[in-house]
Amino acid sequence: MFEKLEKGLQKIVNPMAQKLSDNQSLKAVSAGFVKLMPITLGLVVFSIIGNLPITGFTDWLTDVGLMDSINAALTASTSIISIYVVFAIAYNFANNRNQSGITAGFISLAGFVLLIPQTVQAGKETVSALPISYMGSSGIVLALIISICVGHLYCYLCEKNVTFKMPSSVPPMVSESLEPIFVAMIIFGLLFIVRVGFSFTEFKNAADFVSKIVSKPLLAIGTSIPALIFVLFVSNVFWWFGIHPQTIQGPVSSVLYMMMLDNIDKFGNGKEMLYVLPLLVYLIAGIGGNGNTLGLLISMISAKSKRYKQMFKLALVPHIFNINEPLIFGMPIILNPFFFIPMTVNCVISGIIAWIYLSVVPFTYNPMMELLPWTTPVFVKYFLSGGIALLVLVLILVVVNTIIYYPFFKMADNEALKEEMAGE
Repeated sequence: MFEKLEKGLQKIVNPMAQKLSDNQSLKAVSAGFVKLMPITLGLVVFSIIGNLPITGFTDWLTDVGLMDSINAALTASTSIISIYVVFAIAYNFANNRNQSGITAGFISLAGFVLLIPQTVQAGKETVSALPISYMGSSGIVLALIISICVGHLYCYLCEKNVTFKMPSSVPPMVSESLEPIFVAMIIFGLLFIVRVGFSFTEFKNAADFVSKIVSKPLLAIGTSIPALIFVLFVSNVFWWFGIHPQTIQGPVSSVLYMMMLDNIDKFGNGKEMLYVLPLLVYLIAGIGGNGNTLGLLISMISAKSKRYKQMFKLALVPHIFNINEPLIFGMPIILNPFFFIPMTVNCVISGIIAWIYLSVVPFTYNPMMELLPWTTPVFVKYFLSGGIALLVLVLILVVVNTIIYYPFFKMADNEALKEEMAGE
């Protein structure tokens, strides 16, 4: 039965996965967000220092004048994240098409600035300035749209040789800068028309249109907690069949990233965070990696077979740092009938428990901790994120995961022990 189901899934999912992996826009978006990691992770230490859950510490930082500088460091990263996004995605898109990534990135960045408001209200006066509120998480969808559209159009026009040809005697550095002039003029002309067009609408600018008409409905769909739990469930079903969960989680990751950045932006500005519950439920429901295998690792402490005793030793240290591939492939869990139920059910039960717990138990939350490296041990990460309350939730879920995995592991362990005894 499992073999037939596997073949059926492979026929449906493999072509889909191939199309997703070959999609130029998705590849550029994925690579673009990865390129931002030095900025987000490089400045996360300032967030940790500025938000340590130690009574009186933040007051001391304010008193000695350090808090303003810490906030300035955070502004340089997450508060203007859209500026980095719009450049990085267009850059990667053009590079993947063997065109000038730097030029495409700069055109995309200039196009983003062209489409956002360029004045702010200072009392009764209107001052020429770029509002930082459009450059943070609220501008990411606009940044995605501009960078992908500019990337496509830039590459298309360059490939059609709509360029300013320079004599061979001109140095390459100069010719590479001057050749895309016509391309840039066409793109800026189109973006100018877009800006003027929106000025006659009730939205007044493209940024507000995207925020109200595109971003909010997209986030409303993507932030549904049942939908997010379902994504985890389907991902683990696919992973059991050997189909990488990124096939399912990839398209969702952009929405999750927007939720995270919006929380960080609101947190930094002292405003109410809108996406704490859905984001935390999704992240905490998946502790231990895809398949919630931390519970399996703990169950292996009771192993009697030599095979699983050795596997426990091999998997222990990597799993502390959220690397569960040794268990996924070493047990193996993939296509192992013993582990189908716990691998697919754990995330659903964990998600429901986390949803109820976070809805009932009061807690504080520092979203900046989501920028910590993914290898940060979960107990450390969620203690820094929400203190004792989140740490208790993680411990509860680890216990639940272990209880679910334990009987299935014992069956596998007893089977392995019989085989070893028969071999002797």
